[in-house]
Amino acid sequence: MDMELLHGPRGVWVAIAVQLVLYGAGWAVAGRLIPGLRASAQYWMAFSVAGALTTLLLGQHGRIGNWLSAEVGAVLLVLSLTCVTRAAELFFQQPPRTREHLGALAGAIAVVAWVRVAPDPDLARAIAVPLLLALQIARGVTAVHADLRREFGPRLAWSLHVPLGVLGLAMLATAIQAWMDRAAAPVPVPIAPVHPWLLLTMLVMAGVLHFAYAGMAVSRLARRLRLMSHRDALTGLLNRRAMDELLQQEWQRHQRYGEPFAVVLADIDHFKRVNETLGHGASDDVLALVAGRLQSALRPTDRLARYGGEQFLVLMPATDHAQALAAAERLRVRVATQPVTAAGKRMRVTLSLGAAQALPDDDGPAGLLDRADQALVMARTAGRNRAMADAAHAPGSSTGPAARSPGRQAGPGTAPKRTDSSWPDSGGPASGTGADRAAATEPDAL
Repeated sequence: MDMELLHGPRGVWVAIAVQLVLYGAGWAVAGRLIPGLRASAQYWMAFSVAGALTTLLLGQHGRIGNWLSAEVGAVLLVLSLTCVTRAAELFFQQPPRTREHLGALAGAIAVVAWVRVAPDPDLARAIAVPLLLALQIARGVTAVHADLRREFGPRLAWSLHVPLGVLGLAMLATAIQAWMDRAAAPVPVPIAPVHPWLLLTMLVMAGVLHFAYAGMAVSRLARRLRLMSHRDALTGLLNRRAMDELLQQEWQRHQRYGEPFAVVLADIDHFKRVNETLGHGASDDVLALVAGRLQSALRPTDRLARYGGEQFLVLMPATDHAQALAAAERLRVRVATQPVTAAGKRMRVTLSLGAAQALPDDDGPAGLLDRADQALVMARTAGRNRAMADAAHAPGSSTGPAARSPGRQAGPGTAPKRTDSSWPDSGGPASGTGADRAAATEPDAL
């Protein structure tokens, strides 16, 4: 039955070879369309071509010497397994193992050369070739299993690697069986590198690997596109769409469990002056620098987004109004006390900020943002470069805003000093006193 399998119509082997070549062509297209996949795609192409050449040798076994289809086929199989291992390594951005791969190929060639001069070439071939292939399969599985499991989950990793492991064990069992049966009967002259059914299993697994890694490439690309759609290209922060989704999730958590959360809306003061005097390039630099300073002053649990133009929004889970106001003041100080340089010009940048805590009677996240925006408008009206809370949560007053102005000492209605150790060091005092005045004398203020 095994020999009948190989003596079947040559067109079957040609069809398999054509299919493998088409897989390679698909990877060629993917490599051109997806720059990050280009290096890996080249090795997937080589894997396909080597596999196709192996099947074509089998299809010509009646016209060429059996040793050619068996021994050259063995070298091609080792080459194909080396290529697919390298393709998987590049897919997961692992460092190159060029010497290791070249050593494996050199070892395969040396083994095939030894088989030709061995006292019993057929027995040597029946033992050595399956051992070589089993070793290559083991190398490939162990090289990428951890990375595959980490990125795509254990289910996919095991579903791919368990069958490959079983195939490798079957190769090993074939070699052991050939050694144990060496005295019982002469080993038949092979016309394939390994047992025909194992060879067909390898071809099937090759197709599975092609489709599996193509699917993983598409999944990775989809994740990157989603990430890009949720990020601001200039600052690298979340964009408005992403922040709106997070706000909705936090609002639902607030309604279900009653957990407090707050937002801070920040606006760069007199930002249009930068555009008018220094141009858009300088204004982009200012936005990126301010975004970096704001991000560095937040807790790991807080989320920062560029919410539009020169406006930023901070989402702070598990935060009440007093903590939000203190956080807003901390952000103001972090930006105001450190001048920025744009278009070769040093300048002082300040923020106006409005803080608001979510209330049960808010009309969803939109109502909360409206109150934060009202607090921001009050901060601008009061002279800018200050943080204010919405009127509903003004400390010490149920009607007036809570603000903290430059040069003003803490008192009723001002932002309390935070002592939460989860907040990064502000890089300056937590008040708008000496540091603000010193910064104002250095560069021009916006």
